[in-house]
Amino acid sequence: MREPTQQYSDIIEQLQSKIQTLMDENRLLKQRMDEAGVSYADIVVDSTKAAAELYGSDQGARIRRFEVTDKIANDFFMMFCRGRKDVS
Repeated sequence: MREPTQQYSDIIEQLQSKIQTLMDENRLLKQRMDEAGVSYADIVVDSTKAAAELYGSDQGARIRRFEVTDKIANDFFMMFCRGRKDVS
């Protein structure tokens, strides 16, 4: 069995290799987009703006707060924890 530091070194090396592969792919794709006359800067800006529009800045405000009573807890339990109907 290899030592943990060697295992970590191997994992780091694999990740660095993947990063390099992705960076090469990204560079190639940007080059092809430039050759085709497609501006990738507009796409990146638009996707960031679209993501900002999808998610509100204060999503916690949409959570309705209520008190959990014994009745609510029992009803919830009964929804998911019913017994078998074929056993009496």
